[in-house]
Amino acid sequence: MTTLAVESLGYTAGSSVLIDGVSLTAHPGELLGVVGPNGAGKSTLLQLMAGDRTPTRGSVTLDGRPIAEYRPSELARMRAVLPQQTVVQFPFTSRDIVLMGRHPHHGDPNNSHEHDLGVARAAMAATHTLDLETRIFPSLSGGEQTRVAFARILAQETPIILLDEPTTTLDVHHQEHTMQLLGHRARRGAAIVAVLHDLNLAAAYAGRLVLLSEGRVRAIGSPAQVLDEDVLSETYHQRMRVMNHPHRDCPLVVVE
Repeated sequence: MTTLAVESLGYTAGSSVLIDGVSLTAHPGELLGVVGPNGAGKSTLLQLMAGDRTPTRGSVTLDGRPIAEYRPSELARMRAVLPQQTVVQFPFTSRDIVLMGRHPHHGDPNNSHEHDLGVARAAMAATHTLDLETRIFPSLSGGEQTRVAFARILAQETPIILLDEPTTTLDVHHQEHTMQLLGHRARRGAAIVAVLHDLNLAAAYAGRLVLLSEGRVRAIGSPAQVLDEDVLSETYHQRMRVMNHPHRDCPLVVVE
């Protein structure tokens, strides 16, 4: 089981402190939601956890080993990253995009092109994108592109999955379906960290939440612990009410 941990993490860009003293661990079998207002440092934290940025201070470790010590090919077999937007300018098909997730496995003597294709098509079926497999990726709608990019992440078959706003461009049905797929991967042992803007989606599907504000952890714990009316209202500069969800065993956040 693979664990991703950050300790006293800090990141400064020029005179701006974007991340300040963040400590947390993504555990196997867990979906950890990262929430907070715009500019809170959510995307920067995810990039630091992925090893795509170098922290100014503190540490990021993967199974107790500094993430900077991993070779890129080795890291690609350990963690998959879904950015906010997947920019593709060449006329790759959706199937080509998903098969890119299999690239880290090309050196495995037990792997084959037939296996890669099977994994890719299974990921596309799971994300309801199999009917898009021959479509040119740049011609897809924003939501379709997000779902295909998510299929690529699933096809990569890594023990850690990091996602930056995976549901923002999706309709309600595909938002729910994407979170259900992430929950299924977590139950199979993956450690998942997802930046989410929708507090109610986060409450419904994340086992733990971390609330960021101005680069610092304002609260961390279960959704019931983190989604406090006063804390949310102060953090988002918007009065909010928190009540029991009428149909789900989780809090429901309502803007006043």
